[in-house]
Amino acid sequence: MTSIYLAHHTVSLDDLKAEWKRFSTTGEYDPAKVRAFVGESWQRARSLGLDPLGAGPVLRLSGDAFQKKLRENSLLIRVAKPLMESLYPVLEKSSYWVVLYSPDGYILYRIGRPEDIRMLEMLGVFLGTCKREDVAGTTGFSLVSRLKAPVQIRGPEHYFEGWHIAFGSYAPILDPSGELIGAIGICSSTPGHHEHTLGMVMAAAASASNEIELHKKAREVDFAAKELEAIINSINDGVIAVNLSGEILEINRAGLGLATRRMEGGHPVKVDDVMGAEPKLAGFLDSIMSDPAAVVERRVRFTLHGGRSFDGLVSAMPILERDGAVIGAVMLVKNIKRLEKLMGALKQLEARYTLEDILGTSPEIQSAKRVARFAARSSSGVLLEGESGTGKELFAHAIHAASDRRDRPFVAVNCAAIPRELCESTLFGYAPGAFTGARTAGQEGKFQLAHGGTLFLDEIAELSLELQPKLLRAISEGRIEKVGGKIPIDIDVRLIAATNRNLKEEVAKGRFREDLFFRVNVVRIQVPPLRDRKSDLRPLTEHFVAKIVAKLGKPVRAVDPTVYARFEAYPWPGNVRELENVLESAINVMEGDTLRVDHLPETVAMRRSSAAMPGEALSLRDLERRAIEEALVNCRGKKTLVAKSLGISRDTLYRKLKELSIETS
Repeated sequence: MTSIYLAHHTVSLDDLKAEWKRFSTTGEYDPAKVRAFVGESWQRARSLGLDPLGAGPVLRLSGDAFQKKLRENSLLIRVAKPLMESLYPVLEKSSYWVVLYSPDGYILYRIGRPEDIRMLEMLGVFLGTCKREDVAGTTGFSLVSRLKAPVQIRGPEHYFEGWHIAFGSYAPILDPSGELIGAIGICSSTPGHHEHTLGMVMAAAASASNEIELHKKAREVDFAAKELEAIINSINDGVIAVNLSGEILEINRAGLGLATRRMEGGHPVKVDDVMGAEPKLAGFLDSIMSDPAAVVERRVRFTLHGGRSFDGLVSAMPILERDGAVIGAVMLVKNIKRLEKLMGALKQLEARYTLEDILGTSPEIQSAKRVARFAARSSSGVLLEGESGTGKELFAHAIHAASDRRDRPFVAVNCAAIPRELCESTLFGYAPGAFTGARTAGQEGKFQLAHGGTLFLDEIAELSLELQPKLLRAISEGRIEKVGGKIPIDIDVRLIAATNRNLKEEVAKGRFREDLFFRVNVVRIQVPPLRDRKSDLRPLTEHFVAKIVAKLGKPVRAVDPTVYARFEAYPWPGNVRELENVLESAINVMEGDTLRVDHLPETVAMRRSSAAMPGEALSLRDLERRAIEEALVNCRGKKTLVAKSLGISRDTLYRKLKELSIETS
């Protein structure tokens, strides 16, 4: 039960005044005549250096500062002001005024006779004046704020002499936890018992407390409703809530997009009157009524405004009362096409090949596959080295698919294909507003997409020296920072890197950091070029022919033996990728159902005429030079066509032209 601190009327005002004078000069008082909490307040004020004979506090808010204080306490004022104004007609015939205080002691509102207001202002009491104890000593507010209970105060109990003319009753406005959120005081310049004012101010404060709490709860409910509405409207799927009559109670924006006509607010409509659905949506409600369980993902065809159609998966959940009775249902409509698109995006984060997909029985390819199996059982970094087109990415997929991360994402990045200025944001993502043109919500990088799985960095040697330290830190610490971000993000990623360059040479030339090289080169796999595994040409050819036939729909019943002879003589600078391109080109132009030499591109078909004379041994370098020179002639010097015909990248072609000293116009 809350304590009430009534005035000590057994002590006369003259005795109380005498005790105040004694205290103001000596710092002492008679505890039998001065209430303990009043005397303690006097002592605290004295210890702060406040002069009881002075003019009182000078701390007052005005102008913008006072307007800010009013805004901070707008709910308190809105609730308390009408209560105070309802009290005043009972008090206005006498010398009374009513005051509202903020929780930190500032006068927010007052009401009283003009002559009483003028008297207060002559004493330095205005709107915005502070009545806290550290500023004003002992006041009605300072006692209420400390005691958190109703208090009566008599004139001489005030610390400052100028306020001894005031007598009042004060009550705190408290929240449910007992924290002070304001106070109300009824004051008078007339001495008296003021029992009726104490009851009035207590009732007003209690009403204000209750009403403020109701306002806060209503605001919380309103906020929760708006938050829920925002969440529901952010869902791309249609959400429709209906009652037992099938009338729509709530519907989100995506749901409105399914309606065949505009829905007028305030008028109940049945879901099947505005939704062209087959089967009817009311059938879901019937199913729930007969068996109160969720109906999961049934296919429904919607006819939209303008006659367009839409295929959706509809699920329905019952809305239950506390006793378990069904009072309605919430239906969720998913877009099948969007689901298929999402599944396609998720497929992009899966490894598509296994070690069994890497064809060949040659010792060279079997050795590489054996090391790959060991790598799959490890969590260490892997470096795949090999020429362009040898199948390094195939190995990366296969290692991930055989590892214990197989069920987590596999993310592949071609470092050579990303513009240098976008490489950092691609790998690490960027924070909202990180740069001009950035998405307002920011974006996740490849490291975050690969979290828990494997990140494959192809052509890692193409990374700039400026970016390499950040990559090293991400690998070493398992932590990244987005471009423009300030908060580190923990990541768990297994790194597989690949390059068609000699990284040791790149380190020696100062183009690749040695510490990063040692970090990625833990398990090294050398993927052999096709010219070193000629015994694999036949199974690879058979595999690609079957694949291309299925793609193009052209029958190929046989491959002429002379084709394999040409393949054996050709150096395959573009490796396995070039072999596939050559076969697809040949099958596109072939007639009949047998693949012959005359169907092959000239660069391959002419291998017999351009081969060495008897007794002449051509080096690999000479074979590569001849293949490229022939492609330059056939493609009339167009580098893009030359690279495509050889099955190599433009970068590899330019590197070969430089290495082999082939001049082009």
